[in-house]
Amino acid sequence: MKTKILLTTLATALVVLFVGCKKDDFEEKIGICPEVISTIPTNGAVGVPVNQVISVTFNENMNPATITQTSFSLTEGTVPGTKGAGLKIAGTLTYDGTTPTFTFEPTTALTPNTTYTGKVARTAKDMMGNALQADYIWSFKTAPQQFVVALSSNPVIGGTTIGSGSYVSGSTVNITATPNAGYTFVNWTEGTNILSTNAAYSFTIEGNRTLVANFTVTIVNYTVTLSSFPVAGGTTTGGGSYVSGSSVTITATPATGYTFMYWTEGTNVVSTDASYIFTITSNRTFVASFTETIINYTVTLSSNPAAGGATSGAGTYISGASVSVGATPNAGYTFTNWTEGGTVVSTNANYNFTITGNRTLVANFTETVTTFVVTLSSDPIAGGTTVGGGTYNSGASVIVIATPNVGYTFTNWTEGGSVVSTHATYAFTLTGNRTLVANFTETAENFIVSLSSNPAAGGSTTGGGSYVSGSLVTINATPNLGYTFLFWTEGESIISKNAGYSFTITANRTLVAIFTETVNNYTVTLSSNPPAGGSTSGGGTFTSGSTVTVTATPNTGYTFMYWTEGANVVSTSLDYSFSIITSRVLVANFSEIADTYTVAVSSNPTAGGSATGGGSFTSGASVTVTATPNDGFVFTNWTEGAIVVSSNAAYTFNIAGNRILVANFTAIIDTYTLTVIAVNGTVVKNPDQAAYNSGTSVQLTAIPNAGYTFTSWNGDASGSANPLTVVMNSNKTITANFTAVVNTYTLIVNAVNGTVVKDPDQAAYNSGTSVVLTATPNAGYTFTGWSGDATGSVNPLTVVMNANKNITANFTAVVNTYTLVVNAVNGTVVKNPDQAAYNSGTTVVLTATPNAGYTFTGWSGDATGSLNPLTVVMNANKNITAIFTAIVNTYTLTVVAVNGSVVKNPDQAAYNSGTSVVLTATPDAGYTFTGWSGDATGSLNPLTVIMDANKTITANFTKDPIGPGHVNLGTAGDFAVLTKSGISTTGVTSITGDIGVSPAAASSITGFGLIMDATNEFSRSPGIVVGKVYAANYAAPTPTKMTTAISDMEAAFTAAMGLVLAPIVELYAGNLNGQTLAPGLYKWSTGVSITTGITLAGGPDDTWVFQISQDLTVANSAIITLSGGAKVENIVWVVAGQAVLGTDVDFSGIILSQTLISLNSGARVTGRLLAQTAVTIIGSTIIQP
Repeated sequence: MKTKILLTTLATALVVLFVGCKKDDFEEKIGICPEVISTIPTNGAVGVPVNQVISVTFNENMNPATITQTSFSLTEGTVPGTKGAGLKIAGTLTYDGTTPTFTFEPTTALTPNTTYTGKVARTAKDMMGNALQADYIWSFKTAPQQFVVALSSNPVIGGTTIGSGSYVSGSTVNITATPNAGYTFVNWTEGTNILSTNAAYSFTIEGNRTLVANFTVTIVNYTVTLSSFPVAGGTTTGGGSYVSGSSVTITATPATGYTFMYWTEGTNVVSTDASYIFTITSNRTFVASFTETIINYTVTLSSNPAAGGATSGAGTYISGASVSVGATPNAGYTFTNWTEGGTVVSTNANYNFTITGNRTLVANFTETVTTFVVTLSSDPIAGGTTVGGGTYNSGASVIVIATPNVGYTFTNWTEGGSVVSTHATYAFTLTGNRTLVANFTETAENFIVSLSSNPAAGGSTTGGGSYVSGSLVTINATPNLGYTFLFWTEGESIISKNAGYSFTITANRTLVAIFTETVNNYTVTLSSNPPAGGSTSGGGTFTSGSTVTVTATPNTGYTFMYWTEGANVVSTSLDYSFSIITSRVLVANFSEIADTYTVAVSSNPTAGGSATGGGSFTSGASVTVTATPNDGFVFTNWTEGAIVVSSNAAYTFNIAGNRILVANFTAIIDTYTLTVIAVNGTVVKNPDQAAYNSGTSVQLTAIPNAGYTFTSWNGDASGSANPLTVVMNSNKTITANFTAVVNTYTLIVNAVNGTVVKDPDQAAYNSGTSVVLTATPNAGYTFTGWSGDATGSVNPLTVVMNANKNITANFTAVVNTYTLVVNAVNGTVVKNPDQAAYNSGTTVVLTATPNAGYTFTGWSGDATGSLNPLTVVMNANKNITAIFTAIVNTYTLTVVAVNGSVVKNPDQAAYNSGTSVVLTATPDAGYTFTGWSGDATGSLNPLTVIMDANKTITANFTKDPIGPGHVNLGTAGDFAVLTKSGISTTGVTSITGDIGVSPAAASSITGFGLIMDATNEFSRSPGIVVGKVYAANYAAPTPTKMTTAISDMEAAFTAAMGLVLAPIVELYAGNLNGQTLAPGLYKWSTGVSITTGITLAGGPDDTWVFQISQDLTVANSAIITLSGGAKVENIVWVVAGQAVLGTDVDFSGIILSQTLISLNSGARVTGRLLAQTAVTIIGSTIIQP
């Protein structure tokens, strides 16, 4: 505060107060001096869009009567009324006293690359009549004309391009192509033209350009080498040679008794997944690590039904053991199958398998039962469908269901005319065959589809009306000339962007077709065919919907035929008029007056067929002649003189002279088939053909199979001549007859200590004869079996004579037998041989196998010691017990820790089952322990682990966040865009999130086409804002909500600008271009400009705050890139001045601006725009995080 003002006398102050307005040196107050406090664009602004709306904001409310185009002017060049002043710009001026701001919208777009001067004259006065103390004058410059450079890659995966975007006319453009791994750059092309073979290509832009960077594949191979540790632990697949950049999958498969642990490369664990997928960019050497495991599995058995039978074989087994389970049906039941989880695994009562997991098996038995049939039908058939019919066991509970079709309701179930149920779902116990009828009644419920257009002049709709419930309804929206269809809405919801929208009706619907007004220019391009045929006029560029007339004028010697577009004739008039709704390419077709020629046709021979199509034709005409053969002939070709001109019966050509054409025909020759039948032999045909011309001679040779001889022919041939010659004069079927040759064989039978009887008993037997042998032992002997040309112990034995045979009957003296009983608990014993009784002196081998978790320790009873297997000689009845003792399992505990360490207590290589181990996790500096994963979960630390299996546990640590911390936005964080004085948009804009203004009214939100909600608490902007729109003048509670949000926004700005924790000051003097910035607090006393872009590198919890004392300017096409997991919501730009984002900018973060935020065409913001004055948007995208 200036001292001289503080010392001003009271008398002087009173004079100032009562005499008039004096500029106060302390602060501006209502009723003192009106002043201009801000403008859009700002003074000295450059690159201003040519369709910019001008706004001027005062420090107090002004008298609207003085805010006119007399007190305000905008001119090209210097100040109005001075020497050199340019053209005064016409436009519409609007004043809003609540802001207090007036806006000026030029009638036509401003001129590119031109300086404009705005002036607010002293005739502008406040509500007390105080005038501006001086004219307020400022200037700005519009953006130069720009052209677009569009870049693409061919193929897309071949590489990337840099340099696309908008450029000022005449500027130098630098583009660069960078090949991806496995590709090399070839050249730049535009259309079919090769522009450059250099990846970096520069040119001066004078128009829009579309360039393609072409790449070609380069193949680099790398090797993947795999091994297992230990070698016996398992196998690996996926090693070999691969093309660089390809996806490689390697797989580790543990052997029985082993478990896969992890893949290592060198000393690093790269994956704990048995199947590891990676993209190969170099040679790789991997080791699959396995650990040995002993796994026990349980076999659980049950019977279904329980009364159906018994099971055996349940228990605990070592993984990989062979298990045998048995099912024995009770009386009245038969065994059906074994099932597991509803799946049939065996139909054998004795089911053997190798165990690799716990098994729960059910032995299913079937009781002999009576079945009945349930037959269902619908009346009427179209009324509905039924389910539940079929065959059921007597006494079964049956449920039948009737489902009505659209337009019908269920009435009842009847049987033989009697109602049995009025419920669509009918349940009953089946005691006999049932024939049920589901009866339906036709219904018709109608719903109304109401359609309208918005705006009404935008287009028309069809498809409204009354429909039966469940019907498929199709509605269509047709835009009127000058409009484009956007979407269908119902209430506030967009339900389809298709003009033709179909749905199944289940209720009344009220749908609105939304249209948008369009103004398009289209081109009419004309040409002549042939060019010498004539001339055209009327082509050019026209506004959509206007009437266009094109005219064709034929040259001498030609006549006009028609206008064509593509292959379609659109008019036969010289003057063709039409309303243009798209670009047209029209061709005026002319015909030259041509000569005529004659085509003469004839047939050769004359009886062969007919020829048509001859006559007189205009030169160049298309002529088709057709040849039609008579019965007994086929068409051969067309000839002209001695030259064959076509082999097609219909021959088409363009005539250029007189033609004499002959259609040639050939007589058809009869053909016959020869079918040969042979059983017990084969027949060779010479020649062997599917058909033979009449009179052809065919030789047949019969060859008998082994054991057969050829005897004769029958059918269409007879006799026994072989080979046989047949003359083909008709279709023939001939059979070759073969007769079997009969062999005889001898049978010799030997017997000692017994006799054998042969039936029949002959010296020799014909081949195939059956002979029964009966063996009878002498006293003191027993028959034990056959040997020689027969085996087994079947007695009597049937022998089929197919060779000479020598068979011996074996008899053995009768000896004493003994039993062997073996007992085993926690294990099994196998007897070899396994018999109910043994002959005296028989040797039996006993092998003891312990169950999982047990070991064999010895024998007791009629055997001692621990020899295993054990040999027992049967010289008496014996009872032997195998003894098994429980063993203790041990397990390994693997702990993985990155960015920290874990202490095991106790720390051992292996632990006995049931041991408790305490794990304590300690993070490295800069990290925090967050929890356990793998074979443990949660975040308890220390953690106690009970060892009941091999375990792998990972301690997870998270990097501590870096930066000044989060800025509390309060309720301002509920908005994607929030301002105090207004939001405007032009062009195609998309905003995801809510937007709002306060204390300004909804009238300060322009370009959004707002639709008020029925509550009057908010509005919507279909097609622009995906969210709600709020304003201070909407119904409660919105005014309170907006006041709180604005207060929170201002508080957030003050708090963020007031952060002082170790800032990085004046970095790069505010000129950021290509730098990578770590998390932290940055502070500038100047403005900040971002040219090509910057990278913000940090973790997902790190934060950035940028304190900018003046303006933030982001150049065209600049990109804010986030890396390392950095998140948009953790980035805050605190701007004391304006924030201006250029065209095609890709910006990330929350902008807290004390004044204006401006987005130019193509800008994309992922974040929030929170401004204490206004936000202006030109065709941009805003996405709230």
